Amino acid sequence: MIRLIQEEGFPDELKSLKSKGHLNGNLNNLAPFIDSDGIMRVGGRIDKSNLSFSQKHPALLPHHYFTDVLIREEHIKSMHGGIQTTFNILHQNFWVTSGRNTVKRVIYKCVTCARINPSIPQYIMGDLPKSRLSLERPFLVCGIDYCGPFYIKERRHRNRNKIKTFAAIFVCFATKAVHIELVSDLSTEAFMAALRRFFSRRGLSSDLYSDNATNIVGAKNEIVDIQNLLSSHEHNKSVERTLTNDNIAWHVIPPRSPHFGGLWEPAVRSFKHHLLRVVANTLLIHEDLLTLTTEIEAILNSRPLTPISSDPNDLSTLTPAHFLIGDSFRSMPERHLTEIPTARLSSWQRVQQMRQHFWSRWYKEYLHQLNVKKK
Repeated sequence: MIRLIQEEGFPDELKSLKSKGHLNGNLNNLAPFIDSDGIMRVGGRIDKSNLSFSQKHPALLPHHYFTDVLIREEHIKSMHGGIQTTFNILHQNFWVTSGRNTVKRVIYKCVTCARINPSIPQYIMGDLPKSRLSLERPFLVCGIDYCGPFYIKERRHRNRNKIKTFAAIFVCFATKAVHIELVSDLSTEAFMAALRRFFSRRGLSSDLYSDNATNIVGAKNEIVDIQNLLSSHEHNKSVERTLTNDNIAWHVIPPRSPHFGGLWEPAVRSFKHHLLRVVANTLLIHEDLLTLTTEIEAILNSRPLTPISSDPNDLSTLTPAHFLIGDSFRSMPERHLTEIPTARLSSWQRVQQMRQHFWSRWYKEYLHQLNVKKK
């Protein structure tokens, strides 16, 4: 069978070996020869080794159905071994042209291996919603997510009783600005109180987005409590009734689709990154934790939206804080302007021009970066 397959796969090579005794093609590096049975084998350079004849001079196999059957048989004998294992076992007696790619192709078609280790489909990223691409004031459209619990104590001294507290993360869709509110418990009243504090400081929003917590089902009781709060019918109805009076739309992402929350999930991870490294196992009181979360909020709002340029003459990096206060929260304060004459001060139009300048940089430097589908 091997001789017949070689006559079908290597007709010119066999003819050249029988007539000239050598080859000039791609198989010349293997120094092939024809044995007494008429089978073309690899000559190689290990003829003086102690290996068996078939190991020193394996038979050449072309791309053929018989080659695929032989690879599949060795793959099953090795208990569905990987590419390297199957290739090494096959190499003991046969030399397959483009052997590694051929073995990989045959194993890829193995139904048993495909069922045990299925390939995950890579879907193309969808288009961004209009709310992330529109020029609007910060937090007009934002997402909400919970994280925690974090433990605090009631008093500063002589009290070590642990009390649970949580953090509500608000993320602006347009500028990626972050607002953090501490929540005492997982009740609808505490959530609405945090929402009122947020609206009082950042203004009313037109659209709010959140998950329904079905994607965070876990073993811990705290995760289950958050899930029960955010997915409960009474909580959603109470929030909707309150927000409807202010014409605020409440949107819930589809179940089991955490990629819809790709904007607020990184903000939660960044918040925990700073908090857990600073606090560690320290038990803080409410005021200390509130101060720390506010400082972390300032750090997150000072992160650059665009890559930092190495040019010393370039403008400062655009951050979410530029849309909130006109500068980064973590930058040095500017010189006091009270002693400068009024005629030299900028007018309100100049303030508006600076604000529009930030949005023009948002369009030119940041918005075009969202155009690439990275997944």
